[in-house]
Amino acid sequence: LRWLHDAGYRRLRGVDPSRTMSRLAALACSAAEVYWLQDPRESLASGSRFDVALLIGVLSSVPSVEARRDLVRRAADVLSPGGEVLIADFCVTRTADYQGRYASGGPEPFTFRSEEGLWIHHFEEGEIEELLGDAFEIQRKRALPVLSSHGRPLMGAVVSARLRVGS
Repeated sequence: LRWLHDAGYRRLRGVDPSRTMSRLAALACSAAEVYWLQDPRESLASGSRFDVALLIGVLSSVPSVEARRDLVRRAADVLSPGGEVLIADFCVTRTADYQGRYASGGPEPFTFRSEEGLWIHHFEEGEIEELLGDAFEIQRKRALPVLSSHGRPLMGAVVSARLRVGS
């Protein structure tokens, strides 16, 4: 949010399923409205429309593919016509550390419990694009190395997509 504010955006609202990340975002950018979204089924915008929706590190902590699809649909519902969604999240990483985590028996492939006890999902190639469905047109996508919140190296993906007119 701070980066967006520094780039000239002024009407900023952030929501996050993590109380800690919500608090940190509010501290980093006092000009933004920041909310802790305790339940992903809660309302995201209370009637507002937005030009861009950012889902950064959010979808990986939503516990099922159905709930992730629902969150993407609800993000589409609050976008202005032709609005964009930017998703940045963690990808399947083929290191021994992560292969051990994936083998721990999560509710779906490449899903494991974090040290905090949360289910975390890592995305396979094409999985994020699949969540966007027919409502969005992919603009850009990129894979890049990132660090987890615990400092572990892994792969990440960034996908930018525009809401199709009439969606």
